[in-house]
Amino acid sequence: MATRIRITRIGATYHVTVRCNNKEHLIDPETFSPMYKRVLQLAKEKYDVEVHNYTIMTNHVHLVLMTNLDNISRFMQYVNSQSARRYNRMIGRSGHFWGERFFSEIIETDEHLFNTMVYIDLNMWRAGGVDDPKDWKYGSYNVYAYGKKDSVTDLIPFYLEIPADKRQEWYRAIVADRKHTIQREHVYVKK
Repeated sequence: MATRIRITRIGATYHVTVRCNNKEHLIDPETFSPMYKRVLQLAKEKYDVEVHNYTIMTNHVHLVLMTNLDNISRFMQYVNSQSARRYNRMIGRSGHFWGERFFSEIIETDEHLFNTMVYIDLNMWRAGGVDDPKDWKYGSYNVYAYGKKDSVTDLIPFYLEIPADKRQEWYRAIVADRKHTIQREHVYVKK
């Protein structure tokens, strides 16, 4: 299989996805999420990266990251190796946890960033795992839509430019409107 060349830049914003080995549903979000968020926090401090949005699914994770250096690969190598090692130990598992290399795409505009965030925030709803995005507590949706505190999420600058008394309602309305244009896949199988 040919290896894709990863395009990186200093100060770039990325949409990153990493999948479990063989696309297996290895993640129990209730157990995985606190550990993964601790690893993300350590990596943010170590590599000077901001996490603008994330969601943890049962077989993959989505991240929106902004690097202040050209270090996305080092950041993700740290996050993936630390989270795999810790989670395997937690659940009594051995072997590869993450599958192939992480996918990354540079986000070029605020519109692209916003569309990516909405896509991520609707991920579990689209898969049929929840009836409303607010019901999935393993991501950043409730940070933007309801002001929930989160140790990992760094709010995006253009969101902060919206008046504080309007931004959460605005975000909920945009996500709700986008739900009407998306076909639900109903692929999520509850364990």
